[in-house]
Amino acid sequence: MALALGAAALAVYFGVRLNGADQLRVSRYTQITHDGHTKFIGGTDGSRIYFTQDLPKGIAEVSVSGGVVAPIPTTLLNPWAGDVSPDGSTLLLISQGGGLGPANSLWSMRLLGGSLRQLANASVATWSPDGEKIAYAITGGDIYVMRSDGTEAHQIASPGVYVKSLAWSPDGGAIRFSKEASCGRCHRMDPIFTSFCQDGEHRPRKGRRMGAGWEILLRGRRPDMGSR
Repeated sequence: MALALGAAALAVYFGVRLNGADQLRVSRYTQITHDGHTKFIGGTDGSRIYFTQDLPKGIAEVSVSGGVVAPIPTTLLNPWAGDVSPDGSTLLLISQGGGLGPANSLWSMRLLGGSLRQLANASVATWSPDGEKIAYAITGGDIYVMRSDGTEAHQIASPGVYVKSLAWSPDGGAIRFSKEASCGRCHRMDPIFTSFCQDGEHRPRKGRRMGAGWEILLRGRRPDMGSR
């Protein structure tokens, strides 16, 4: 049930943010899993949902229409499921085998065969719509973009605090994210800003207030990291 509710809430949230349709409402809920175990959604390719589960601990998948939960074997220690590539072939994983914090390592794993490639140290990551690039954030809050093989990484923004989530816009022109700021012993979500990144200038930029959340606008609809 937690997975179904979470998926519905995410769909409504991003629908409102991306389309500005404040009138969107959840019309119905569909329970996808029935084992009663807590799950943390990583991503979906439209036909399968990939997630981290508590019992048994590990990475797993299930059809978007529901059914049997299938574990995904991996040799990584304490893995957490991230985003799945647009073609459904490769899953991003974050290993906390070295402990929480800077030791987090970002990996890509081919779903067919299970081959692994270490990409960077990161706390959260997401694929670009064309599957050629990955945006990721490190524990200190800096946000980077790199090619899907882990090369040509460059910093595009520096929010300065822990980034909780990342999502690339469907047209490839923006990266939306949420960040966490501490206030005594409580935590709150900060309002959104926009950070501009010009082609060939990968300096982190400060942005202007936009509303709830954060957004990085990239110059051009599908910026090429090699262009100038």
